[in-house]
Amino acid sequence: MIQDITERKHAEDQIRQLANYDSLTGLPNRRFFRDQFGSALERARTSGTAVGVLFIDLDRFKQINDTLGHQVGDQLLREVAKRLYQCVRDNDTVARAAERAGPSQGVRPPSIGSATRSLAAGSQSAPTPANLNSVARLGGDEFTILLTDVSEPSVIEAVAQRILETMRKPFTFSGHELFVTASIGLAGYPADGSDVDTLLRKADIAMYAVKDSGRNGVLRFSSAMNTATAERWRLETALHRALERQELVLYYQPKVNVVSGQIVGAEALMRWKRGGELVPPAEFITVAEESGLIVPITEWAVREVCEQMVRWADQGHPLVPVSVNISGRHIQRANLIEPVQAALHGFKLDPRLLELELTETVLMHNLSATLPLLQALKDLGVSISVDDFGTGYSSLSYLKRLPIDTLKIDRSFVRELETSSDNAAIVAAIIAMSKSLKLKVVAEGVETQGQMTRLFDQGCQLMQGFLFSPAVPGDDFPAMLKASASQSHWRIDFGPRAHNKGAVQETSDGHANGQHFGALETEMVGPPRPSAQPQSTERDAEHVSEQPNQKDRALRWANRFIGRDS
Repeated sequence: MIQDITERKHAEDQIRQLANYDSLTGLPNRRFFRDQFGSALERARTSGTAVGVLFIDLDRFKQINDTLGHQVGDQLLREVAKRLYQCVRDNDTVARAAERAGPSQGVRPPSIGSATRSLAAGSQSAPTPANLNSVARLGGDEFTILLTDVSEPSVIEAVAQRILETMRKPFTFSGHELFVTASIGLAGYPADGSDVDTLLRKADIAMYAVKDSGRNGVLRFSSAMNTATAERWRLETALHRALERQELVLYYQPKVNVVSGQIVGAEALMRWKRGGELVPPAEFITVAEESGLIVPITEWAVREVCEQMVRWADQGHPLVPVSVNISGRHIQRANLIEPVQAALHGFKLDPRLLELELTETVLMHNLSATLPLLQALKDLGVSISVDDFGTGYSSLSYLKRLPIDTLKIDRSFVRELETSSDNAAIVAAIIAMSKSLKLKVVAEGVETQGQMTRLFDQGCQLMQGFLFSPAVPGDDFPAMLKASASQSHWRIDFGPRAHNKGAVQETSDGHANGQHFGALETEMVGPPRPSAQPQSTERDAEHVSEQPNQKDRALRWANRFIGRDS
């Protein structure tokens, strides 16, 4: 009897292809790659050779998908797959053992060259499945490369560096020119482990270490990475429970007007009481950002600040505006309005008492989406502050478009204000620009009397830092507020001056007891009232119309100091 089994064989080949290969790129999938890796390790144990694995992740691939669409993203993944095959050369001894070993599981492996030619020719899939195909796609934008018969570690680094160089060339297709970088982690048998799971995990850890250090690079796994990763996971797990256990607390650092010496505001800073000790924010905020926990933590902070001010008012204490740092995650998701509005209405708080601080980089990341969000927040009556100003990559001319109230000079400029002429010039430019745009300016990180004097001489009167006070618990802040007028070292020393019927005489330095800066910003707001209306934050349009080029002149002058495009 004769039976034609061609269709059945064809169907079996298709099933095998779907089970073992990625339908988008034609590369082996995670399941088949693990089989290949296991076989390579068995041969390496027998022959006494080494095996290397590269874990490759594209940098910022999600942004390409979100902005240009999934079709462009899919095409980019196909192009990346081709380049990865082309980077793996026969003289790297990649998959030679596989080709010599012959078929496995009834499937004949193609050579590296045939796979490269097939993908480079535009095929949607590689040829028939291989028992050790060197390049695989694990999922998303994650790829792996398996190196067998490795004679020395430098072979693995050479392949990784060749990949980085190749990826730096632009990808051009469908009318788009894309520049993509990659982060690559390396691990090898027998140095880093003897099984598939261990080696993949360590290569993955090394890849994330590259991400943490700035992306677009290569790192080989080290034991220090393993320790850091384990601690990171423990920290993230504990942070998940911190909100439930009410371990997060807010401390308040005063903002001082150095002309009057009075506290005119405060910044709420996050602390974590873990095991009876305070965990500094530098140790957990980054983990909260990357894990997404920063979103509920930020919303909790907004509610806590509002509730704290209500408690102060109920105790009869005067109130000053308090600022809360806002994560970039809220700006990206544009869901900040509801939690802020709910907190204000829930505690019946005057919105003038709440200030939101956003970093310059976050504001400028997507200006078209940021502008309407900031305007909606301004409509609620809250104030907007730009934190860490001068450290981002924004064009200063955009400040004219942003509905902001305050610029905060970054502590890195203040720290070297007395020793660096460049920093002094930058600070002077920021202050002059803020005055021309009728924005408040606050210097943070002030630690010495000399820094305070230099900032005041350049035109800044609102400051915060350890010179005045570190952040203190909410229960201690009212006492500090009450005693601030008696803190003589919080006030600038004007030297001897004469008074005539209350008139203020100018001192030798040209300042008129703070009048050089206009009205002193020492207003304290009383207990919250449900009917309180937010004060207008509109700038003096009449004054601007009389001097139409004042803002542009200030921006051009400031840009000469900071070295940015206007």
